[in-house]
Amino acid sequence: MVEEKKYEVWGSKRSRAFRVLWLLEEMGLSYTHHHVDFSKKEHKSGPFLKKTPYGKVPVLGVDGHYIFESGAIIEFLAIQHREKEMAPPIENFEDYGRYLQWNFFALTELEQPLWLKAKHSFALPEEYRVKEIEKAAFYEFSKAIGVIERELNGKEYLLGEKFYACDLLVGSVLNWARGFDFLDETYPNSFDYITRLIKRDAFLKVKDSK
Repeated sequence: MVEEKKYEVWGSKRSRAFRVLWLLEEMGLSYTHHHVDFSKKEHKSGPFLKKTPYGKVPVLGVDGHYIFESGAIIEFLAIQHREKEMAPPIENFEDYGRYLQWNFFALTELEQPLWLKAKHSFALPEEYRVKEIEKAAFYEFSKAIGVIERELNGKEYLLGEKFYACDLLVGSVLNWARGFDFLDETYPNSFDYITRLIKRDAFLKVKDSK
């Protein structure tokens, strides 16, 4: 019998760490969650910086090794636990290729306008914020969400009828977009999609946990 890996996750549920916790719950894997308090500068402490030199969350720990960047963590977990079927088989050229495509699209196109808005709203020191940049961020997001809107036409999930980690990654970004009022019923396919995703048991378990 193979010993089950013991995962640790560092980060606030209000950060990108949420998507890692969500995936672990979807996969039914055991883990320990360590909250990182940004107000207390815990992300800048010496012990934490040994796990991630950039001082950002999330961080995944396993067997004394650490991985940062949420997209990398999600793909790592999906491939390490193929039996959980959170990614298509890599031998399936078409589906696995599209799965990777949506993972990278979520991070490089869909999420970046939201992060741009966030940085200039609260993340950057005040002297570096440009309030007017929100208009450009909304414009860029509208282009990216248009791609998702067309892809979801007549489909339950991005690759069809099965939920994969790419849906979780895209869904976590769309949930953020709702909070920014960047996403509403103007995009009915995308709005219905994220409404379905946030009702999943694994999502609710993370959301409601202390």
